[in-house]
Amino acid sequence: MYVQSEPYEEELTSMGIFRKDSKLVVSSSKGNFYTFNWGQFGYHCDAFTGPQAGVNRMVPITERIAVTGGEDGILRAMHLVPGRVLGIVGQHSLAVETIDINSSGELIASSSHDNDIRFWNIKYFEEFDDIKYNSKPDRKAMRHNLPSSKQTNAADFFSDLAAGGSAADGD
Repeated sequence: MYVQSEPYEEELTSMGIFRKDSKLVVSSSKGNFYTFNWGQFGYHCDAFTGPQAGVNRMVPITERIAVTGGEDGILRAMHLVPGRVLGIVGQHSLAVETIDINSSGELIASSSHDNDIRFWNIKYFEEFDDIKYNSKPDRKAMRHNLPSSKQTNAADFFSDLAAGGSAADGD
């Protein structure tokens, strides 16, 4: 064995390499994330809390963003430096078992206990801006649906009225 980390009180469930192979991010069964500097695996250098549901799988999609799948059946986009939930990529009715990304980085596939495989277009992440380190995390992001989820956000219900459109105009 090369090296072993300190023991943790929760099950470590998945991991991904980020920031040009300089960071290892590990997820846990309690929804926590631990960041290790590459080559310094004894104890984590950073930690942040994600969703309250356990994280089963994680796949890096950019140098700073990962998609996680959890016990609650929700696939979430996470900005790992700094640790922030960006929103919901997609949903399953049961726990997510596995996630993978295609070679072009435009699609991810996920499967769950409900015996189906779903595909999600994540090309829109190419245009995501970096998050400011000093900005406060937004708890609403835990429920915010991203374009791939095919679900509408409650806040978008009246968005056509705010844009100046009206259903009566076309009748």
